[in-house]
Amino acid sequence: MKILSKQSTVCILFLIFFSTVLATDVEGCRGSIQPPGALFYPNKLENTTITSLPKWAIDMMKERKETIEKMYYNDFPPSYDGFLGPYIYYGGAGTAFMFLRFYHLEMESLHNSNPYYQGSIEKATNYLAISKEYIDIALSRTSWEEKRIGFLKGRTGSLALASVIYTLSGDNSTAKKYLEEAATPYETVTIDSPFDLDSGMAGMLYAARYLKKFYGKDIIEKSKVDKVASTLYQLGLKYYNKTTKALQFGVPYDGMHRIGEGLSGSGGVIYQLLQEDWLYSNPQALADVKSTINYYLSTQKPNGQVYDDFHDDGTRIQWCHGIPGVIPIFIKAYEVFKEEKYLDAAKLGCDLVAHQGVLVKGMQLCHGVIGNVYQLFNMYAKTKDETYRSKAYSMVLTALQNPLLTDPSNWISYDCYIGSFFVTTAGGMLSFFSDMLAHTNELEKLSMPAFGDHWW
Repeated sequence: MKILSKQSTVCILFLIFFSTVLATDVEGCRGSIQPPGALFYPNKLENTTITSLPKWAIDMMKERKETIEKMYYNDFPPSYDGFLGPYIYYGGAGTAFMFLRFYHLEMESLHNSNPYYQGSIEKATNYLAISKEYIDIALSRTSWEEKRIGFLKGRTGSLALASVIYTLSGDNSTAKKYLEEAATPYETVTIDSPFDLDSGMAGMLYAARYLKKFYGKDIIEKSKVDKVASTLYQLGLKYYNKTTKALQFGVPYDGMHRIGEGLSGSGGVIYQLLQEDWLYSNPQALADVKSTINYYLSTQKPNGQVYDDFHDDGTRIQWCHGIPGVIPIFIKAYEVFKEEKYLDAAKLGCDLVAHQGVLVKGMQLCHGVIGNVYQLFNMYAKTKDETYRSKAYSMVLTALQNPLLTDPSNWISYDCYIGSFFVTTAGGMLSFFSDMLAHTNELEKLSMPAFGDHWW
């Protein structure tokens, strides 16, 4: 039996206290740090073939989208100063990211014949203005001396986002200033820099790709991006595990080589490296990345779960813990190495997500139903296997029929008091419902925010 340290005990008591205090301030939040009892709601539609969402589901998503959007802006206005910080993952920059996505969806829908999401210039302009309002205040609250350099939890990501917002707003000089500042950390990274997707170098790789996708060219010099990728690889070699033949990015029990952690573990790093041209021009690095993925594969349980024994007991099935965060790696490995074993592992993981992925916790992206649903839609988009579209729909319909998950007046999400698009039920639902409505007929465009390649 593990005994918590005094520091861990104090931290848990602190979180319980603040969750209780803050939850009383937001109507509809009746939860606690971890809902008691079962972790998952049964997915009774799991084995039902579903080829499209019924009209009632579309109508409910539209109604909930409108309700939550108003609630979100009222409850967490740009002036809201959350105690977890102003960055994309937790704070105002994330809300800016979300409303910028709504701007893009409006503009995209102007040119598509979509009966569920009809865009307008007026709404698009309003979303862009809201996004600018949030990012301005968020940047004013970030530290210029911040050591975190990632996309989600660092100034680098906020600056990259700000440059896009200001470019779309027609202020190219301010956008250029933000781009120049965002590029600075790429020149100074070392093997001692933070490494992970949320706060470190892996997040910088995503930020560079984000900017390249928007501007249509390399904004961060390729040599500098390559340096970040190379430094990550060198860090992985520093802690290389000769027994498992896997790259590690820190010492065991320090949280640094967790597998099923899209944000803080090695999985998030490996996935980002798989997107980089640098990797494919370095055969030894590619071989080591493949060996690491093979280690992940070797740990997969018969039910599809992937987790580290020393980290948890494998009960959590969510994007930030367990197989959901590893599914994208297996899918990408299949695309790169053309070996069926990776696709088989992804399928097995998706089956588990469909079976046990409707979490009692809520509809969050990071650790809720929405983050899990995105993995199934990703599987469908990459393989065109209608099995996974049907399984994704089954999870969506199960959630929509459960007021505790999707009705703002009833939900019990334990963290819906935080003003974060990535962590809360409100932000997860609003992000996904908008995405789903806009892409009901183009499911390949559904993309996990700040992780997939379509969220801009």
